[in-house]
Amino acid sequence: MNPVDSSTPPAAETPSKPLPSAPPAPKRADARRNLEAILVAAREVFLEQGIDGSIEEIARRAGVGVGTVYRRFPTKEDLVDAIIAEHFDALALLIRTHVEAEDPWEGFCGLLRQTLELFAANRGFKAVVGARHPDRAHLPANVRQLMDASGEVVRRAQQAGELRADFSVTDLPLIFKSVGAVMDETRDFEPRLWDRYLTMLLDGLRASAATPLPVPAMSEEDQFRLGPGPRRGERC
Repeated sequence: MNPVDSSTPPAAETPSKPLPSAPPAPKRADARRNLEAILVAAREVFLEQGIDGSIEEIARRAGVGVGTVYRRFPTKEDLVDAIIAEHFDALALLIRTHVEAEDPWEGFCGLLRQTLELFAANRGFKAVVGARHPDRAHLPANVRQLMDASGEVVRRAQQAGELRADFSVTDLPLIFKSVGAVMDETRDFEPRLWDRYLTMLLDGLRASAATPLPVPAMSEEDQFRLGPGPRRGERC
C-alpha cells in the first residue's frame, strides 16, 4: 500500500454565490395600494355626498371589501380624521395669514370668508372639517392647533376694539354651519349668495353694533356635541 501523500493540497472550495435579494413583499405593496385607493375613494365620496357618504360606497369605489376599510380605519371617524389631515397645510397657512394680518378686523373677516370659500369649492372639505368629535382630548393635534390659532384671530380683533367683546371662538363653528346651510341650499342656482349673508353677519359682529345678547356662548364642551359626523367609535 502506498502511504497517503499528506503534502497534497486540499481541493479548492467553490466560492458560494451571494443570495439574491428578496423581492418586495407583495402583501405590503397591496396594502399600500389599498390604502391609497381607499383615501382617493373617500375624497370622492365626501366631495359628492358630504359626510353621509357610506363606508360601503367608499369600499366599492376603492375596489376593496368593507372589511379592508375597517382594518385600516376602525371607525368612520378615523377615516374622516385622515382626510382632515390632508387639508391641514392649506388651513394652517390660511389661519396663519390672518393671525398676522396688519388690520385685526380684516384678519377676522378674511378668516371667515376664506374658510367659507374653501367650503364652497369643496363640499367634502366642508363635511370633514365639520365632523363631530366627542371632546377636545380626542382631536388630532393639528386640529387643536387650528382651533387655537383661530382663537388668536378672534382675540386680536377684540383687543383692537373692532369685534364685539362677547363673541367667543366657540361661536365660529355655528357661524360656519349657518352660512354653510345657505351655501348648500343655493349652490345650484346662486352659488355666491352665501357671501351676502356672511357680509350682513359680519356687520352685526362689529363692536359698534353690539347690543346685549340674550344667552351666553356655548361652552367648549358643548361645541363637541355638534354634528354632522360620526361619534367616536361609531361604525357607519
